[in-house]
Amino acid sequence: EKYKTSRTKAINLPKEIDQEFAQFLGYFVGDGSIETDRITLFEQDKDVALHYKEKYDKYFEINSSYRFRERKNYHQLRFTSRPLVRLIREEFPAIKKARDTLIPDKILKSPNNILAAFIRGFFDAEGYVSVRKQVAFGINNKLLAQQIQMALLRFSIISSLHEYDNRRNPYSNNHRFTIDITEKQSLELFRKFIGFSCQKKSAKLD
Repeated sequence: EKYKTSRTKAINLPKEIDQEFAQFLGYFVGDGSIETDRITLFEQDKDVALHYKEKYDKYFEINSSYRFRERKNYHQLRFTSRPLVRLIREEFPAIKKARDTLIPDKILKSPNNILAAFIRGFFDAEGYVSVRKQVAFGINNKLLAQQIQMALLRFSIISSLHEYDNRRNPYSNNHRFTIDITEKQSLELFRKFIGFSCQKKSAKLD
């Protein structure tokens, strides 16, 4: 559905949650910020940033801005749209600041393909594949980590939750929570049902 205000261009917003929008929300929960009239996504990998730009410029029918923040060493995507911000704030109130955000109820109550897309977006933002044969992510939000762990069980993916007190980080007193998937069958199910948009991570997982 098209929405526009006097100051913004028209944007195509979904009438219901589809896989593409669920993935966008998952990435946003993992590595995004929200302001009055824009959504910003932050990404370390240029290919992933450009993949999301191409995918969601087409999906929303708008032209997001892309830039590389050299001093901070990340790629930035910015979707300027007050209607998009309003949709997320009004329909997904569980998405708040990083330490308080939860998976929205509308996602948890959706079919598995929608939940899988949300998790894929989240792992695109926060996940990594290590040489110790595991897929993992680390965040400061324990409840969200536990929710992701439970959501993975809908796909029979078994994971472990670890807590670290962050003593080695002089800039933070926050505890760190890591979810990792190490069992071979669970890794195979992750590849089958969730996967990554990043080719490097996909190749490592393979």
